[in-house]
Amino acid sequence: MVALAIAIGSLATTSPALRAQVMIERAHWTATVEGYANFIGGRSQGEEGRDATGRSRLDAGLRVLALHQAPSGLRFGARGEALSSPEDRIESGERSALALGEWGRLELAWIYVPAGTCEKIVSGSLKPLGG
Repeated sequence: MVALAIAIGSLATTSPALRAQVMIERAHWTATVEGYANFIGGRSQGEEGRDATGRSRLDAGLRVLALHQAPSGLRFGARGEALSSPEDRIESGERSALALGEWGRLELAWIYVPAGTCEKIVSGSLKPLGG
């Protein structure tokens, strides 16, 4: 089992097809594409008189960050994320527009918050603690 994990780890670090992040650089543009997929599967032994049941789950995501560098050195671009799970099928995740310079980073973002969580943040259990 350890040899299999080492072999997979070695293959993932040497094979571009198995890397989770790919960077593409062209002239004044840079794009970073990241992805993941988590598969979980199992089978339980059925009770007497019942069939065994099998369950599986696939969660996946894809993120893209594209940046342009202006002659002044200012970099600006956009970031987007697509997520998939058995509950949500495909949905958009975080999206943002950003600018980076010597002065720092400015990012305007839309962040996915699951239903019901926003009410907790605004007036519920997730209020900041007083110090």
